[in-house]
Amino acid sequence: MHHKLFTKQKDHFDPTSANAAAPSLPDSSPSSNSTLKKQLPIKRPESQFFDLGYSASAVHHLTEVLGSGYCGGHSTFVQGSEELLSERLRCFFGLVCNGTVALELALRVAGVTPGQMVAVSARSFVATANAILSLGGIPVFVDQSELGIGMCPDSLKRTFATYPEIRTVVVAHLYGSAPTIGKIHALCADYQKTLIEDAAQGFGTSVAGRPLGTWGRMGTFSFFSNKVLSCGEGGGVAFASEDDNQLFREIRYHGGRINDSGEFVESRHGTNARMGALQAALLFSQLQTVDQHLQYRSDLARSYQVSLSGVSSLVELAADEAGRPLSLWCAVLRRKGGRLWDPQAAKHLARVLCAHDIACRPGMPWLSSLPHLRQFQEVKANPGERGIELLCPLHPGMDNSSVERVVEDVNRVILNENLA
Repeated sequence: MHHKLFTKQKDHFDPTSANAAAPSLPDSSPSSNSTLKKQLPIKRPESQFFDLGYSASAVHHLTEVLGSGYCGGHSTFVQGSEELLSERLRCFFGLVCNGTVALELALRVAGVTPGQMVAVSARSFVATANAILSLGGIPVFVDQSELGIGMCPDSLKRTFATYPEIRTVVVAHLYGSAPTIGKIHALCADYQKTLIEDAAQGFGTSVAGRPLGTWGRMGTFSFFSNKVLSCGEGGGVAFASEDDNQLFREIRYHGGRINDSGEFVESRHGTNARMGALQAALLFSQLQTVDQHLQYRSDLARSYQVSLSGVSSLVELAADEAGRPLSLWCAVLRRKGGRLWDPQAAKHLARVLCAHDIACRPGMPWLSSLPHLRQFQEVKANPGERGIELLCPLHPGMDNSSVERVVEDVNRVILNENLA
């Protein structure tokens, strides 16, 4: 079922053109038409960092689940969503209750045990490192490439030389961008290391025609409320091999499986990490229109790019080498010239903007700066300050006018707070 947001024809344009204009985005949005939100207070789109954007089909699927009297993990919506994701990513796929658990189970399938060192991206959400700690692993932080986006291949090579006992690498695709994944993949193959992708923020993004989450032995995803594809709370793991997929399914379901007679048979130590039917129903409904959803986000990101291209703007939208917006998860802003903010300055800037009803967040932290992670080693490759970006809302509840308000307020606050 296609939501009417996506029935209008949108203009496509080249943002690098001298005469580029913002894309014509529809005034309506999934959130404005959603039955789920009719009774909620109306807020400006830019005052929310994310908008779930569920359509009427989600309500229909939820009603179907509730009417069945069963909301557990053995659901046709779980199976259906796994099949759709498997087909889309061209791999084996399994759903779990959240993205952190997805990474923990991937590490277990990879054989990570207490005391083992695991190379991991130096910048990410804290859950990436916490998943390693939960298994008793020891994180070794691998420096990021220039401007803090993408794991640095030179730093990873140095990490392998310094800690040859490392067998597993977790690369976090910051903001859904992975400019160095090809080189990281090649290094892990050369050194015979297991590569796991933390693609929590990267659903829908591809590099060289290959979806993020499918470059390594396993890739993990988050379907939390603020993600591109969301069911409130949820996660998943993509597998290159059927053996890993089967092992994951046993661990996910108490270390066992249901045999042909319908009996539960235990085979190993496991846990209960299944996704419930209600979450799977929401996920299934979003998968029906995910391509249109991603296109809308892409157009919205380019609207940011055009709005920030004026000479008076104090910030710019982070972009890749080809000039394409870096992220479809959020609008990643940097100071003019690609400079980053000091973490404390970025946090202050985000707080002030939130007070002005603009839902901004400071960029992802350098993990070794967090109190419980300072004790662990970091292999640095790029000297200089450890800055972060400013993250601004980018979701289907917004339109061009929302983007213009965000850009205007960000520039005004930066000027007033002397943070240019």
